[in-house]
Amino acid sequence: MGPKNLHCVKSIYYGRVQGVGFRQTVVDLARQQFLSGRVKNLDDGSVEFTAEGSKEKIDSLLRLIENKFSKNITGLNTTIISPRGYVDFKVEY
Repeated sequence: MGPKNLHCVKSIYYGRVQGVGFRQTVVDLARQQFLSGRVKNLDDGSVEFTAEGSKEKIDSLLRLIENKFSKNITGLNTTIISPRGYVDFKVEY
């Protein structure tokens, strides 16, 4: 994928998103979409992830997460950021 087609977002999910398999599910869904990035728990109980890839695949990932965890998510903040150059998608500790 060329640089013009590479998009990157940082999303922070709020609600009951820690201790429910959220991070591993994000990793699995992101890998299915052939995205790269990181996902991690934040000290305030939210979960943050950064995803890189095509806009369509990122949008698909956001929808899949919303569908899977709709009962857990109380808020979401997504920001477009500069690509980070990740080559895989994994949990960051």
